[in-house]
Amino acid sequence: MGQRRLAGLGAIAIGAVLAMAVGLAAQAQESPLVMGVIPTEGLGLVAWEGTIDDLAIEAAGDGCRLESVWATVGGQFIGYTVGAPDFVNANFESRIGTTLRASRTVLLVCAEGERVAPAPTATATPSPTSQPPGPAPTASPTRSPGATPAPPFSTTPLYDPFGPDLSCSDFPTQADAQILFEAAGGPEVDRH
Repeated sequence: MGQRRLAGLGAIAIGAVLAMAVGLAAQAQESPLVMGVIPTEGLGLVAWEGTIDDLAIEAAGDGCRLESVWATVGGQFIGYTVGAPDFVNANFESRIGTTLRASRTVLLVCAEGERVAPAPTATATPSPTSQPPGPAPTASPTRSPGATPAPPFSTTPLYDPFGPDLSCSDFPTQADAQILFEAAGGPEVDRH
């Protein structure tokens, strides 16, 4: 009789472990973000299962204006600049591709100080008295099924932290040098 109880408890324990494993597998399939947290600005490490375009859309929904994605191959960082022409990302695409596997951890660079507003949620229709005066609202264009929406932000990077060192004399005007200086962190980071 003692062995039957022990066998029964063992079966319950095995069942609980299997149920947890199935639950975790289902949870992993629901979200392409496998590990990490998408920051609202700055740098973040994530494991992502899916395309870089989907990652940019997900990041925008989390308040991050994704500028670039970095991965290592053979100990060397290779960057993908979101929204750049194909020739800019050719090295990344040829060595890694545009679909990331969950086994690869990537470094995200989100624009600092330019947080993307999260996507609006459904709200109740306002009453006629609560609408501001002005022209009547018009219908917004609909997108065709399966079309990827354009990101609601500029994807031109201002500063490449892995690029060459630049000095003020490398720019045609002081204003151009100041833009890069501020994008690189300003006086808090570079005190010259």
